[in-house]
Amino acid sequence: MDKLTDIEICKSLAEIEGVELGLIGFNCFDGMYKLDSGSWTYYNPLDDGDMCLGFIIKYRLAVIPNDRENKFTVTKPGTNARESDENLKRAVCLCIIELHKDT
Repeated sequence: MDKLTDIEICKSLAEIEGVELGLIGFNCFDGMYKLDSGSWTYYNPLDDGDMCLGFIIKYRLAVIPNDRENKFTVTKPGTNARESDENLKRAVCLCIIELHKDT
């Protein structure tokens, strides 16, 4: 997969998850919010460990630590989706995007 920026990852996941995003302020990445029960709340799956764990469970992803390369590999068993990164949350997000790239 081509290298995605943080904002591209967040927007892609929001689209996959059906989350409505709004941008507040001038710094788009720091001001990304989702509409939740009528109010706007901060949305950044790259910065939210609880959201990351929820994605691992929801999508039934496998996480394989690679101590030699200091990376995590995240896969979806039974598919070709496989992403590696030093940051676990980024690897999880990229794997989910990979799972949905042709849908």
